[in-house]
Amino acid sequence: MTSTGKKTTVTFNPNTLKYTVNHNGKSTETTVTNISSEAEQWFKLYCKNKIKATVIGMAMRHKLNTSNEPFHLRTSEAATLHLYVDDKCLIIQLLNMDSFSNSLKDFFMNPMLIFAGIHVDNINNRLFKECGFRACKTLHIRDHARMKWPGKFSEYPELKRYEDENEGNNSDNDVEPILTIEPWMLEGLEGPDDDDIFAKKIQRVALDGEEHRIEVEKSIDTLQKLCFKRAFKTLDIMEGARMRWPEKFSKDAGLKVLAREVANMHIDLPHHVSLSKWDASVLFLEQVEYATMEAYASYCVAHKLLIGE
Repeated sequence: MTSTGKKTTVTFNPNTLKYTVNHNGKSTETTVTNISSEAEQWFKLYCKNKIKATVIGMAMRHKLNTSNEPFHLRTSEAATLHLYVDDKCLIIQLLNMDSFSNSLKDFFMNPMLIFAGIHVDNINNRLFKECGFRACKTLHIRDHARMKWPGKFSEYPELKRYEDENEGNNSDNDVEPILTIEPWMLEGLEGPDDDDIFAKKIQRVALDGEEHRIEVEKSIDTLQKLCFKRAFKTLDIMEGARMRWPEKFSKDAGLKVLAREVANMHIDLPHHVSLSKWDASVLFLEQVEYATMEAYASYCVAHKLLIGE
């Protein structure tokens, strides 16, 4: 992984059982654990007794689903949770955890901690459904960037053009619907590259129509309500950035684009690593690097959006 042209390196200390990820002229100490007490200790050391709101970068990776089921029917368990604050990263191996103690869950309910990232609402739902806890406060960095800079990070520019072209015209018969957004199209969209996956789903169906337009239940009210609900509950850095710079952030922009445009960071998140075996009992160095940089980038973008630093 690179940033500002410099190589990222990862080393493991067998004495402390911790990793050091060197990047951007900085060093991050990364802890990988499947033991609840170790995760608790990390929170106690770096997140306890905060006297003001503190941003924690958050990301998640899932167990690879290799079934032959259609894409929209596939489900995958949450495998790892990545957290970052103050040059410290914690990778929790969710599928291999010995337990999820009440003390650990309490840290996620601390109102002074703001867990920020892309698709944090989906991450929160997964944590609650599969692990029995969720974060009290979340910040969806893409949503927040869209709210801060309207138009810059437009997730669905086709919908905006459709609205502009049909402003003031509410007749249901003016445009023949080509595509209705259905629930299956929104399922499983939880990673930094998921906008691209969604776009490909849309494209695959829309190409069958002559107009190549997306019609969302004739009035796009359903999608608008969905977005408003998500923005109310979370803060998505990509969506926020797209709102501010619509011409700069396309619908397939992910965390790498957000990091570059909002926080002036250049990171590499290799696709082959994102699709690797995240449920493994021992993560390899590339996975540790990927998870650390993913959480770090989320933290930096959120910090820039909220504090401007």
